[in-house]
Amino acid sequence: MVSEKLTTKKEDLTNYTGTYVLANRAIEVQLKRGKLILTEKGKWSSKLTSIGSSKFIVDIVKPKATIEFVTNAKGSISKCILTQGEQPNGSRKIKTTSRL
Repeated sequence: MVSEKLTTKKEDLTNYTGTYVLANRAIEVQLKRGKLILTEKGKWSSKLTSIGSSKFIVDIVKPKATIEFVTNAKGSISKCILTQGEQPNGSRKIKTTSRL
């Protein structure tokens, strides 16, 4: 199976930026050099690779982890869901986060 990286416009990527609360810790999504970067300050940082319109792979996490951004009724991103696992049935939700 051949996979293609999805390209997302810089203007669209800015919609995902912000600080999210994850189990009493803050994680931050920033746009740097046209790429989304997920960071837990002072601990780790990872590039996000788009695999859908609002879903990304967290590049440094093994087994594979994804982050999916969820919009509210107004169309604004209100939270994200982190999931880890290789197979659909074996996936587990790590955390659902709230946006600050």
